[in-house]
Amino acid sequence: MVVDPRRDHSFRVPRPDLSVKLGTPNACNACHKDRKAQWANGAVRRWYGPKEQPPHFAEAIAAGREGRPEALPKLMAVATDTKQPTIIRATALDLLAQYGSQGTAAMVSALRDEDPLVRRTALRGLARLGPEPRLKAVAPLLRDPIRAVRIEAARVLTSVPGELFNHSQRTDFDKTLAEFKQAQKAVGDQPSGHLNLGVMYASTGRRDLAEKSYLTALRKDPGFLPARFNLTNLYNAMGRNADAEQVLREGIKRAPKEGELYYSLGLLLAEEKRYPEAATNLGKAAELMPTRARVHYNHGLALQHLGGKSGAETALLKANRLDENDPSVIQALAIFYFQGRDWDQAANYAKKLTHLYPNEPGARRMLEQINKARGYK
Repeated sequence: MVVDPRRDHSFRVPRPDLSVKLGTPNACNACHKDRKAQWANGAVRRWYGPKEQPPHFAEAIAAGREGRPEALPKLMAVATDTKQPTIIRATALDLLAQYGSQGTAAMVSALRDEDPLVRRTALRGLARLGPEPRLKAVAPLLRDPIRAVRIEAARVLTSVPGELFNHSQRTDFDKTLAEFKQAQKAVGDQPSGHLNLGVMYASTGRRDLAEKSYLTALRKDPGFLPARFNLTNLYNAMGRNADAEQVLREGIKRAPKEGELYYSLGLLLAEEKRYPEAATNLGKAAELMPTRARVHYNHGLALQHLGGKSGAETALLKANRLDENDPSVIQALAIFYFQGRDWDQAANYAKKLTHLYPNEPGARRMLEQINKARGYK
């Protein structure tokens, strides 16, 4: 069985301009298959004039999927716009999770939304919130009328220390957590249920049961990557890096084109200070995931450890081109050029860092140190 293209039964205004920018389909070219999106966009502009088209949620979603910083306000606007379809708002909330605390306000607000899909998605994005504010925001949804929302609330609260719950919250949590376990066991023939149980057990510190659940998920489907990554992280947290390495290498044998496996293995080997192997695997990950800035960044650091200056510079510059405002990449380039005594380039990236974080004393000290080395006062 495969995933087939599906229709959502909506009738949308054709936007060939979005096809040009994002590669999305449009109704014009669905009929005029012999023409390109530029032709359709030109026709629309001739008919209706070159007026600016209204903002579209596709632009926010596309930018969010690429992890671009400028996507944050756009995603927040989509997520809070009740005129947008529910699935679109939920997708925007899901993408907001990658922006950490910056998207928290929108997610907390969405917990009161009328639609259960929006509430459930918002809950998932609050898993990284601190224990006390998370409990305060999420606990009321343990009594949500929709079961899917209730059990997601329980899952999100599993890692909150028990002493923070009051009696009423604890009663609601225990009851709903039992519902969560029951729901996962109901799909026990699928690896996803065992994965969810593993996450729950890991969050509550029951690592033996988490390991058992992840292993069961992989026995059900050895190609189920979420269970493989979670088991790797569990072993790493337990100090069992040899087992973590084995899990990843088995995954690579089964899926040799899966860049995330090489990336995780490269990071694990770098942690073990096995830099030649780390650089090889991170390089393979960069090859398979060429648009991921962090992959190139870590590849550059590994090469730098090995003394591969030209390769490290190439990788770090590629990371910077993909994400110009990532402070760790900018800092790495400043240090790289400083160590190579290329004072002008070092100062250039140090200045960028101070512009991004004008109140950060570390960035200013770095620039001062570089200027001192340049002979500037």
